[in-house]
Amino acid sequence: MRQVLASLALLAGCSSTPTSTDPDVDWDKFAPTVKQRIDTEAKAKDCEALQTEFDSAELNHHADLMGYVDAKMNAAGCYGG
Repeated sequence: MRQVLASLALLAGCSSTPTSTDPDVDWDKFAPTVKQRIDTEAKAKDCEALQTEFDSAELNHHADLMGYVDAKMNAAGCYGG
């Protein structure tokens, strides 16, 4: 049972598709490639690129996008957990 739960947790962390925990973002405010780029970086667990996305969102005061990128960084294991 423990192994099944660990496998499910691993699979959930690898997904770049929207989940109920993804923060809401008004994607109409952004170029169509922004979400795709972030999701691709998250799937690749490219923490450096995700941090750059987060910093850009912060610089431009896009709190909703910051939350989305933060959730992707967390799922990708960028915080060491």
